[in-house]
Amino acid sequence: MPILTLRTSTRPFRVHGARKQPINARAESVFGSRYWGAAIRARRCLIPANSWDEWHRAETGTKSRWRIRPRIDAPLFSLGGLYMTHGH
Repeated sequence: MPILTLRTSTRPFRVHGARKQPINARAESVFGSRYWGAAIRARRCLIPANSWDEWHRAETGTKSRWRIRPRIDAPLFSLGGLYMTHGH
């Protein structure tokens, strides 16, 4: 299985303009989505990671970052991903 370095972006080549880009696909609706449908059926991948960030917005409006990491004895884990290529 090849390991590739890719640019992170979710804007399909055919979408133009300043629309807000989705940053994730929701598990409960991804198979019926026009945006993610082709990718979930044919272009899945694993993304090695050592942590990820979740953002929490307090009632005051301030945001704080929560960094999620695996246990100390597990230096890496995999996140499920979808990818798109120009022309698909």
